[in-house]
Amino acid sequence: MVSQIGTQACYDLLHVIEHQVEKPMNAQEGKALHHALEMIDQLAHVASRVNIFAKDYFQEIHDQIVKLYGEVDTRVMEFEILSIAEEAKELQNSAAAINSLQAHIHCFLEAYCPSLAQRRVLAMALERADKIADGEDIDTDELAYMAAEAVLEEGIDDLQYARYLLRQLSPEAREKLKYYARASQGIKDLLHDIETTANDASASRFQDKIVPFSNNGIGIQV
Repeated sequence: MVSQIGTQACYDLLHVIEHQVEKPMNAQEGKALHHALEMIDQLAHVASRVNIFAKDYFQEIHDQIVKLYGEVDTRVMEFEILSIAEEAKELQNSAAAINSLQAHIHCFLEAYCPSLAQRRVLAMALERADKIADGEDIDTDELAYMAAEAVLEEGIDDLQYARYLLRQLSPEAREKLKYYARASQGIKDLLHDIETTANDASASRFQDKIVPFSNNGIGIQV
């Protein structure tokens, strides 16, 4: 009887949570779902000890719980990125507001490890804050960011090719790299490695990998 109750309860609760993780959620909602998943895992563990013949089934439940736990983290991260983007969009020229945005980004990066594409949002937010603080016109060029991002992506696997791409970047795209570096010590280190790698990256060696990207950057064959 206990195992039957446990099995049905686990199934029903996981079904509900699967629907809840389909969209971004705030940290409080994520914490509540983490707690629910931990409770389900405990329930499944107790039920598996009562019915030893259903251990494989309860192992599947445990694996699904682990998967959902990660998806909750992903959705909370997505919510925070959207929140940072909105905060940057509404940013006013005040030291308190700018410091608040920078602190938000710092705390976010302490807790999560976003992708390069997600870090683009953070880099653009930092650039916007700088320009507002300096009284400059705000004209964020996302294509220049994407060109700069391509250099970092290549740098993970091929430093020499990344150096070659770096040398092809427009001044606008090169400027964007500093905002990626500010948003991550790891990217700062990677950029240093790209800049200082041995220079034998001739154009002829990599010509077949280059395609037009934009007027503000370079391109990579896909």
